[in-house]
Amino acid sequence: MRVITYARLRPEKGIEYSRDHLRRKCAKDEFPKPIQISDKRIAWIEAEVDAWLAAKRQARDDRPADPPEGETGRYLRDGR
Repeated sequence: MRVITYARLRPEKGIEYSRDHLRRKCAKDEFPKPIQISDKRIAWIEAEVDAWLAAKRQARDDRPADPPEGETGRYLRDGR
């Protein structure tokens, strides 16, 4: 099992959340919870962070494409 510290979340995973924002997201189960690796240090299990990123990518890819700006009515009428 590989762990990733807060300092490595940004450069290695592209996650630019502040520490406080991460705490809030973890409390709401919107981001993997960290594990305690010492008395004063936490880290995340890298596989869980990778799975969270993959789920975000999948949710993005599963969304239907938005119609071009200004053409919403035509798309709804024609069914295209």
